[in-house]
Amino acid sequence: MRVLEEQAGSYRREPTTVPGVLTRLEQGGVPRFAAEVRRHLR
Repeated sequence: MRVLEEQAGSYRREPTTVPGVLTRLEQGGVPRFAAEVRRHLR
């Protein structure tokens, strides 16, 4: 989670949140990883 938060914070444009990063990861070809992380966000 820390790495995803750092990644989101490093973007100058969208995405700037962890959910936004997860959406990009889903679109980029790692939907299972994104889904697993989302499961832990709740």
